[in-house]
Amino acid sequence: MFLEQQVEQLTQRVDMHDQQIEILSKGLADLTTDVRAIRHDQNEGFKAIKEQFAQFQQTQENLQRTQESMQRTQESMHQTQVSMQEKLSLIVKLLTDRV
Repeated sequence: MFLEQQVEQLTQRVDMHDQQIEILSKGLADLTTDVRAIRHDQNEGFKAIKEQFAQFQQTQENLQRTQESMQRTQESMHQTQVSMQEKLSLIVKLLTDRV
């Protein structure tokens, strides 16, 4: 009888350990799934940030090119203005000399 009780107790303990192992396994599986989902979300978020940053850099480069183009246009306009002033001065001088 004593051995039967010992066997019964051991069987119950083994069953409890099996249940605990099952609970721990399920918890670990759930945690792993959650971590993978979080990691996926982070990766997607970082990917979106990288894409936005690349777009920002492209926009910045476009703005710099536009600014450089505007500066060249402004310089050209200034040269044209100087040339026109010189021509106007020459015309005024010629007209003044005729009078």
